[in-house]
Amino acid sequence: MLNLIGPTSAPLLSQSTRLRHLLASLVDEQRQLNQDGRRRVPLLAKLRCMHERTPFSIAGLLVELGFDGLLAAHDPGPPATAERYRAWQDPRRQAQACQQIEDLRRFCGPDMALLSVGGVQTADHLRARMSAGAELVQVHTAFMHQSPWLARRLLR
Repeated sequence: MLNLIGPTSAPLLSQSTRLRHLLASLVDEQRQLNQDGRRRVPLLAKLRCMHERTPFSIAGLLVELGFDGLLAAHDPGPPATAERYRAWQDPRRQAQACQQIEDLRRFCGPDMALLSVGGVQTADHLRARMSAGAELVQVHTAFMHQSPWLARRLLR
């Protein structure tokens, strides 16, 4: 997983030639690792999907270069405050994240794995992300605010 949402990644995202070179180099390295056939090393990138700013240009580059997947991060990142946790209970925020997943699924096509992270707190949130086209959904902050038994409730 190439994390492109950290603060040190911001300058790289505005340098399209440098970004393309880095991503292409990673794909070349992945091909070399996968040549022996003993195992398959998938290559994914984590991209920030903020309010009405879906990163289609970078997603298109990932598709073009043959990345295996994309993790759409729908949250601005640390710190995980109680206020931000409550904000995700707003159905409009959940709907926006699902819309971005649907848009990315259409844009990237069926061959790219699509993952979603950010604001998943209930089984309904999980189902909505999966229905929108996410194959995997990461749950993190909800564990801190609810309980370790959250996974059982989500999966039921």
